[in-house]
Amino acid sequence: MALGDDVERPRPRTILYVEDHADTLHIMGRLLRSQGYTVLTANTFGRAEEEASAATHLDVLVADIKLPDGDGLDLLKILQRDWPDLCGICLSGFGMQADIEQSRCAGFAAHLIKPIDFKMLTDAVHRICHAPPTSS
Repeated sequence: MALGDDVERPRPRTILYVEDHADTLHIMGRLLRSQGYTVLTANTFGRAEEEASAATHLDVLVADIKLPDGDGLDLLKILQRDWPDLCGICLSGFGMQADIEQSRCAGFAAHLIKPIDFKMLTDAVHRICHAPPTSS
């Protein structure tokens, strides 16, 4: 056994990225994969539900609020039925305090304003994925 073999390695984190803008979805998915994350992508609310149903694990939902067939705020609540520990990062074109509060009340851990800065996104994912569990 080599030094360090007995240390448990963190498993890759699985992200479901939901965005209706095709180019943004493709680029952000690729960039997140390059950081070692397993990334599932969806361009609609319905497709996101399908991806989540087929997943073996899901850690983080990154979702646009406005989707062609639903609301990203509702998506987190629905997916948390099957994935109770699922954390969320909200993507929005709006960043007023009321918008941020609305996403927080829906259960999102972070609210990022479009256009999305990749460093801000990865910082938020890292913070959410590596934060210690909260005690009730």
